[in-house]
Amino acid sequence: MVTVEIYSKVGEEFDFEPIEIAVKKTLREHGVVERAECSVEVVSRQLITHYAMEYLKEEESEAAEHPVLSFVQNELEGEFVNPPDGVEHLGEIIVSYDHAKVMAAQNGTSVTDEMAELASHATLHLLGIHHD
Repeated sequence: MVTVEIYSKVGEEFDFEPIEIAVKKTLREHGVVERAECSVEVVSRQLITHYAMEYLKEEESEAAEHPVLSFVQNELEGEFVNPPDGVEHLGEIIVSYDHAKVMAAQNGTSVTDEMAELASHATLHLLGIHHD
């Protein structure tokens, strides 16, 4: 079973299900069908900028441009020892709610659809699939 935990640190109400479905679909399409987990955290533009500055060591102007970040569990500093539960711990996805709002307005879509698309994209990064 694939588990996707979703947390919100924004004051807006939205449906988590499309995000969970998008992440699970991306995982399934790439052969991850059982015993894996990841988390998705929906945050403000300010908080995602803070994360990019702190963890990616970016300047504020560059850090503020990220609509989504992914942190692969086994790429964290220090040695990571997987718990003996047999679950593949993929990592964490951080989605900017504020970026998704802007993208939704530009694309004529819903904020939830944009967050699901961003989370799906970041899932590829958790799997080691990157773009130019």
